[in-house]
Amino acid sequence: MKTDSKLEQQIRNAVRRGRSVEQAVHDITLSALTRRSLDRAAMRKVADEVMTNVRDAANVKGARAKDVIADAAAGVNQALAHAARALKVSRRVAAGVDAAAASGAMMARIAAGVLAGIADSLTRTGKPRRR
Repeated sequence: MKTDSKLEQQIRNAVRRGRSVEQAVHDITLSALTRRSLDRAAMRKVADEVMTNVRDAANVKGARAKDVIADAAAGVNQALAHAARALKVSRRVAAGVDAAAASGAMMARIAAGVLAGIADSLTRTGKPRRR
């Protein structure tokens, strides 16, 4: 799997430091997600890339490798949960915008119908139109 060299370097640095791996991987994952479209396929791809790089970088940690991978996985899971909430909110907003546009179109049709009815009524009563 081809990975982003910047992503790889950031993960290697986080694993090498060994402190706050969970938070560092969380932040790196969110950053990588914001550079792509926010959909399930992109989220899966970023998670796979991050964890591949984490496993590669953790190999040098020896006995602590399992702990580092577990911490990193927790960070990825938190980032994915955060991104999933953002995706859900963006879909709700989009649905609201669509509903508002549909409502506005409906109001325009109603207003056009009312105006046509008024014009028709004025025509039938023989009152002169204003110009």
